[in-house]
Amino acid sequence: MTTENLIILAAGKPHKGELPALLTQVNGRTLFDWQINSLATSGTCPQVVVGYAAEEFRKLSGRAIFCTNKQWETSGSGYSLFSADLSGSSIIASYADILYRPRVLEKIKQSAADITLVYDSYWKQRFVGRTEQDLASSEKVMVANGTVLRAGQSLPIEWAHGEFIGLVRFQGAALEHLQRLQNQANSSLESLSLSGLVEWLRLQGASTAAVDVQGDWAELNEPKDIAHFILGTKAETLERLSSMVKQSIVLEQVAFTVADWQADPKQVIKKIQSTFNNELLVVRSSAKSEDAFTHSNAGAYNSVLNVNPVTELEDAIVEVIHSYIDCQAEDQVLVQPMVQDVRLSGVAFTRTLEHGAPFYIVNYDESGDTESITSGYSKQHKSLYLRKDAAFTDIPMDYLLPLVEAIKEVEQTLNYDALDIEFALDHQGQVYLLQVRPIAVADSLDASLASEQVLQLQTKASEYWQQLQASAPQIKGSKALFGVMPDWNPAEIVGTNPGQLAVSLYKYLILNDIWAQQRAEYGYKDVRPQPLLRLFAGKPYIDIRASFNSFIPKELPEELTEKLVDFYLQWLEKHPHLHDKVEFDVVPTCFGPRFDKWETRLTEQAGVTVDEVEQLKKGLLVITQQALLRTHSDLSVLTELEKIHQQITTNKNLTEVEKIRLLLENCKKYGTLPFAHLARSGFVAVTLLKEGVEAGWLSVDARDGFMETVQTVSHELGEDAWRTSQGEKSWHSFVEDYGHLRPGTYDITSPAYWDNPEVFLKPLVEHALEPKLGSDKVSQWQQEKAGFFTQLRIIGLEASDTEFERFLVKAIEGREESKFIFTRTLSVALSLIEAEGIKYSLSTDELANLSIEELFAAFNSNLPVKTLTERLKESSQYNQHERKISHACQLPPLLCKPADFSAFILTEEKPNYIGTACITAAAVHLDGANQEQVQVEGCIVLIPQADPGYDWLFGQNIAGLITMYGGANSHMAIRSAEFGLPAAIGVGEQLYRSYNRAAKLELDPAGETIRVLH
Repeated sequence: MTTENLIILAAGKPHKGELPALLTQVNGRTLFDWQINSLATSGTCPQVVVGYAAEEFRKLSGRAIFCTNKQWETSGSGYSLFSADLSGSSIIASYADILYRPRVLEKIKQSAADITLVYDSYWKQRFVGRTEQDLASSEKVMVANGTVLRAGQSLPIEWAHGEFIGLVRFQGAALEHLQRLQNQANSSLESLSLSGLVEWLRLQGASTAAVDVQGDWAELNEPKDIAHFILGTKAETLERLSSMVKQSIVLEQVAFTVADWQADPKQVIKKIQSTFNNELLVVRSSAKSEDAFTHSNAGAYNSVLNVNPVTELEDAIVEVIHSYIDCQAEDQVLVQPMVQDVRLSGVAFTRTLEHGAPFYIVNYDESGDTESITSGYSKQHKSLYLRKDAAFTDIPMDYLLPLVEAIKEVEQTLNYDALDIEFALDHQGQVYLLQVRPIAVADSLDASLASEQVLQLQTKASEYWQQLQASAPQIKGSKALFGVMPDWNPAEIVGTNPGQLAVSLYKYLILNDIWAQQRAEYGYKDVRPQPLLRLFAGKPYIDIRASFNSFIPKELPEELTEKLVDFYLQWLEKHPHLHDKVEFDVVPTCFGPRFDKWETRLTEQAGVTVDEVEQLKKGLLVITQQALLRTHSDLSVLTELEKIHQQITTNKNLTEVEKIRLLLENCKKYGTLPFAHLARSGFVAVTLLKEGVEAGWLSVDARDGFMETVQTVSHELGEDAWRTSQGEKSWHSFVEDYGHLRPGTYDITSPAYWDNPEVFLKPLVEHALEPKLGSDKVSQWQQEKAGFFTQLRIIGLEASDTEFERFLVKAIEGREESKFIFTRTLSVALSLIEAEGIKYSLSTDELANLSIEELFAAFNSNLPVKTLTERLKESSQYNQHERKISHACQLPPLLCKPADFSAFILTEEKPNYIGTACITAAAVHLDGANQEQVQVEGCIVLIPQADPGYDWLFGQNIAGLITMYGGANSHMAIRSAEFGLPAAIGVGEQLYRSYNRAAKLELDPAGETIRVLH
């Protein structure tokens, strides 16, 4: 009987830390335990060659024979071998800091060669980002036909076929040579590594063989390797984790290969049936190509649930195998019992997919269906966002605690924190692991975004929120809330992660003071000086307390103001899903046909007296009545802006910088201020119509018929496109009229239509439709409007039928027209800023990361251009980096309490569905930077905002439209309905993110469903 000595070379100092590698804990076991498990053979006690920290190895006393390399500080690993007992018929030598499978040992034991060396042909891609220097310093091998041609660290990279992993078997002539050398003093061997010793023996004539592990090993000094070693196919991963985890359960499984099934399907079925008796089963894919560090085919292959093991098993297995793309014989199928009594299930990511930021994102469904999240058809979708350093007390729902504990344990077990974990949780709080895989995109994380920077910025945001709880004297309310969609909805206008220029222009033109001036002039309380926009971690939020104050009629006393504001804030905090509908469902801002619903809520739930409600009612009635009278004068102000705009842009005596300043200043006075008034009047008009339908004073058809009589800028764009297509309007005039539109109104990186009219405007002309005549609904409006206006007079509004109708038309048209006019001035100013930036060698991307204040200061400075250029570029680069960190931060759309900066749950938004046709198409995501390069024809297009600047899409023959933000009355909702385009407007941030990663979507407006297909 042959004897085999097992020798672990542990003399050298570890790469990191002070603990010897062999004693380091990996997934709850020392590396020694892992190696003994792999090396286990007929009771042989392994030898461990020690040197560094030899006394530490007493922890292994009784489990190993210790030998000491007294020259460990100066000698190589190969020389350490001579400190061990080399007797016996063969020896296996292993580095102390590596992990490998027992099957590798079985392979090398089958070799008859004197030296059998283990190498990795996947060495270059074993972990992403491996440097050239690291490759050069590794121990490399050349192999041909299973024979080692050369080994050693000095081998050139381009010659090498792989990396020596640190595992080798010696026998025959090689071992005899080592035994002879052990008793001879040979200083030339002292510096040799183990691969160097192999090469020396090979040159002495020893025969060689090579075994390729193809990446299936791990090295302690590369953390990702540990996870890589444990994670394999779905079946392999679950099997390996089953004995390691304590906070979750891996159900018993039967896994088999496609080759097993093809060879003997009856035997496979027999084994499954004998293992699980009559339990309902799930048959799942476990292909080699499904889950990897460099890519993922997650969701690409089928799973079959609730399989009857007697009557349905064979068909289920065949269905799963047939779903494999390029099916391989070694691809596996996994069978497990169905999880019972499921409370919730879903998928958890241990870093964000977009940036690899340090947050847990747990997407779950409480329907009891274990596949709804992964398949994309969940209708009860929720997402928990949790900072990695958050306390368990921050988790909003106690029943999620066991799940978070289980996720953390898997991370710690794998020593890897970029994972995708599929799970189920039953009603007893037991967590079941259904799948664990690496996040494939984690390799593309921006190294400059350290987790500490992201979490620090998030912490500063929390501290800033605390500071803003104290209010100015004119602002009532005991608590400040902040949201991305209430009032002037910055999320829809500038996005949730805008550049410095866009957000500073939005504040400069509206949200610093114009917003409050407009409210005061309209009849509400004057809350000046009070900015409406605040930035938390670089993300724009509306000060909701200030907003609610500004919607209180000016006549109301302070005590009642405070009572109302506090109630509105409490109501929103209690019903956070209303954050984008506050003026419809949280705070009354005008008087309408259904004011009774506000009376009921305020008297029954807010503790407001009948007399106080009457004061509010009278105040809002006065405001609404004044709105009926002011629309014409607000529209007339816009004429002044058009005249001044022309004077500024054609004045040759003005510098470009002065033109920018004058355009923006006049845009505030004659553009955004009247626009704010008209937008408010437009809201009043829509409220009267909407509540008129609710009150039964107006039919839906009559309301829709009225809307057909309204000629907004969008209608004019469509009509002018038709006229241009018919030669009635010149192409030049068409471009001149509409070329200033930008998909991102405030974003300098978002090209204006005039920058590329062939892309943005030409398709509108080519696909123009002849303007439609009014439908029967217009007649319905004509029949019902007199009765509607009579009812408005009965509730206290004073106007003739003609005045009512003129107000409704002009308010709704005026909102669109005023935005169209003021954005022309803004767009020209952005173009001038872009041109001025060229003088300072600034690209549009660099300009986007500089505030308007910074730019004005530089443009008006007397410092040398070179000095200013350096300063601006440095500032832009810094701001861009801050913006990247901001983008990686995770905050909810509504900030109500300090814990929201650590953990929050996003619930599924209810989109506004347009159309009835169900479509399936490729998904294309657009942002301001990539519109001219992306082909969208025939695709479902995803855009963040329902901005009029995206009108060009309607000429591109797109299949469908999805927006993150936008309401039922938003521009894109109206346009989609006009074109009969299937659309989902305002799906919310949570769903938008999941759709944004999809390659193909199914959009079913009639069924109110969006499904991720691939």
